[in-house]
Amino acid sequence: MKWIAILLFLLALPAYGQNQNGQNNGQGNKTGQGQGNNADHRGKGPEFVPGKPVTLLPGQDPKSLVGQTASNSRNLALPVRIALSDLDIVRSILLERIGYGGREIGFWASSHGDFTKEAGSTRVKTAGLIVALDHRFLAHLVLGLAGGYSHTWSNTLAANAGWGGMYAILFSGGWYLNQTAIAGGDSFETTRAGLLGTARANSSGWFASEITQAGYNLKRGDLTFGPYGLLQYAIAGNPTFSETGSSAPVTVHSGTSSSTVTDLGVDGAYEFGRLTIKTSVAWEHEYSDTTSFTTVSLVSIPSSAVTVAGTSLGHDSVLINSGISYQLNRAINLSLGYTGQYGRRNYESNSATGSIRITF
Repeated sequence: MKWIAILLFLLALPAYGQNQNGQNNGQGNKTGQGQGNNADHRGKGPEFVPGKPVTLLPGQDPKSLVGQTASNSRNLALPVRIALSDLDIVRSILLERIGYGGREIGFWASSHGDFTKEAGSTRVKTAGLIVALDHRFLAHLVLGLAGGYSHTWSNTLAANAGWGGMYAILFSGGWYLNQTAIAGGDSFETTRAGLLGTARANSSGWFASEITQAGYNLKRGDLTFGPYGLLQYAIAGNPTFSETGSSAPVTVHSGTSSSTVTDLGVDGAYEFGRLTIKTSVAWEHEYSDTTSFTTVSLVSIPSSAVTVAGTSLGHDSVLINSGISYQLNRAINLSLGYTGQYGRRNYESNSATGSIRITF
């Protein structure tokens, strides 16, 4: 029995040692697994905690955090983009409503509703009002003052804009030359889905535009038609502003964007007694870079600044203006109009207007 007990003891030693090694290996693996998880956690970035600012881990690139925490920050370029779109709308209304015939003094007002869609972003709607007063001097010159207000809104933006400017029209026979200059500012609020909360910001911006149009009107009975050309330069910008309301708000750095376009087209009008039908078709070409760039950084980490590219728009499009006006009496004219921009890559715009003109 003694020898049997010794034999069983010797046979049990390897199993015991294997079991101990297995326990040690299990603990070692457990510890190693924990270290591996910690390493993976460090690789993925810091732990995001609601209400606490994002902090860098040792050796982490600050710029890499912007992509993790503000992937939709390209929407923050919308205020400048919308300001340039509003200038296009104002240009279309001004050039359709100003006139060089008729009596000495004229007052006119126009309300408009506009719907713009840019690929990769939300639909933007604008409602506004334009008023103007002009006076004819001598026989071939009209000078006018104009101003307007508009409200713009979408899922990520709400803005109010006001502007003022002047225009001059020089004409002789069928030739005419229009010169218009306007400038203004806007206040806006941006909203976007941020990290562990909704990121919001309030700020303001500015914009300005200069427009030159020249053309010739040929009259044949009740029909008037002719070619025209247009050059517009527009610029808009915003100061630096910061978001609040999320665990990783961003600072949007100041920036500007400009637009230089030309239109080549033909317009025409036909009179049916007191009723006049107008239409114009033009090819528009944009010469400036159509990609919007925005520089953003995390509020808590200024060194994380990166430049984010927005949607790139096309350079060519077709503009169609059409409308109908009615001469209510000797002094009052009422009109309705539509403007559409077609064929431009990643961009679509439609506008409707209603106007009244009173001459003295």
